[in-house]
Amino acid sequence: AQPGRHFLIAPWQTGQPGGLAAVQMRPRWRRQRRGGQRRPPGGRDLEPVASNLASRETRLGRLFRALGKAMATGDVDGFVKVVAEKKYGEVLGVHMIGSHVTDMIHEGVVALKLEATLESMAETIHAHPTLSEAMLEAFEDALGHAIHK
Repeated sequence: AQPGRHFLIAPWQTGQPGGLAAVQMRPRWRRQRRGGQRRPPGGRDLEPVASNLASRETRLGRLFRALGKAMATGDVDGFVKVVAEKKYGEVLGVHMIGSHVTDMIHEGVVALKLEATLESMAETIHAHPTLSEAMLEAFEDALGHAIHK
């Protein structure tokens, strides 16, 4: 392992047509952050990635492809879903289905690594016209500010 890499926040994706990609905080890491410890001993987490986010107070933002580039290229099927903590807006996970999502999941990885909030991600300028604007719209949707709903 290389120093500085955080293996508890790792995306998964499929390269199949249509594409699937996701990243979310592992349950053990969330618990340890509350106790002040950022990583488990040895930097390994053997708990399954699936977590029970439904039991937490969360905000969801969803959007896909009501974007100029998506319409121009015909890639309008799919979605981006952002899961965030309700109280502070910390991003807890990103799930995506659609063309080129494996190229966009890294923004979700960075949001989790930096413990970003919905507000900080929504304030980040995204290039236009791009498919990655779907990420911006999903963050804005979770805040109740989405334009392309």
